[in-house]
Amino acid sequence: MANKIRKRNGPDKMSKATNRKSDSKEPLIASAPPQPIAVAIWASIIVIGICYLPTIEEFDEVATFDNLATSPYASNGALSAARAASALVILGSQLYLVVGPGFIEHITYLPGSKLRDCDIPITGSHMLLFFTAWSWVILGLSFAGMAYIGAANARPCQYLLRVVLTGWEIAAPCALLVSVIITYVIWPEFVKKGPGVSDGLKKPVTLLQHNLNVVLVASQLLLTRLPLLASHAALAPLFGTAYVAFAWAMQARISPKNGAVYLYFFFDTTRGATFTCLAMLGLLTVLLVFYAAAVGVVWSLAQATDAGVPILLQGMALAGLTAMLCKFRD
Repeated sequence: MANKIRKRNGPDKMSKATNRKSDSKEPLIASAPPQPIAVAIWASIIVIGICYLPTIEEFDEVATFDNLATSPYASNGALSAARAASALVILGSQLYLVVGPGFIEHITYLPGSKLRDCDIPITGSHMLLFFTAWSWVILGLSFAGMAYIGAANARPCQYLLRVVLTGWEIAAPCALLVSVIITYVIWPEFVKKGPGVSDGLKKPVTLLQHNLNVVLVASQLLLTRLPLLASHAALAPLFGTAYVAFAWAMQARISPKNGAVYLYFFFDTTRGATFTCLAMLGLLTVLLVFYAAAVGVVWSLAQATDAGVPILLQGMALAGLTAMLCKFRD
């Protein structure tokens, strides 16, 4: 199996050149749990987030059949079919990753870390360890839920409407975040490291996760009545706290032979409590910012519609913005 796993971040010589600590004599840290102060801040964010969630009655005002299953520009059947196809592509591509050959993820940490740089085989269920995978799957499930609601062509149970709307309001800003980070942070950094390092980002499924996600979200914002409300902004940091807890829980289980492993360097707890807390707060702030950005797009499109701007012109403007978030080659 090992010789069939693809190298994600470039050729072996690059891995050996950058693996500055994997062969060190430093003691292996089997577990690197968060500091008590970080856990306290994390719990406080959850409490605050829950306090700012809308009431069930307020949520039900927008979690309706009309908002989730209809469009001014397409029939319910056509819209449901398009969403079902989108869900099949998203969930099918993630399933392909889970059952496929996998890849090697090269993990590096910042100076001052007590964790070891290492190469981690990513196969099977480990494909779901990444934030990108979480966002991708939630987007697929929300499309599947909306397709079912529209195809049923009848009022479903209110619980399903709430769940689907929650998934959408989490997935949409996360799609923007993933695309921006890949296009403007991770991909340029890989290119700087040398030839071949960015090859893993050019895999077909990876391109779908980092490009099709924002294209699908943009099309829904333009052509449907899907809501994204500022009053629901607490969903973004609450989703972030769930992933933070997941990262903390999995750090000692991902690759025991390499000790504690955080897939994202900014989750590294061995650099001190201040770093841990600031990194966590930074992630949650970024999620809020991108939620606000998504709400801003919805508001702008609504204003344009009220002003009589043709849908074609709105689509061209949104397509230009979306193109700025997509990247396919170095």
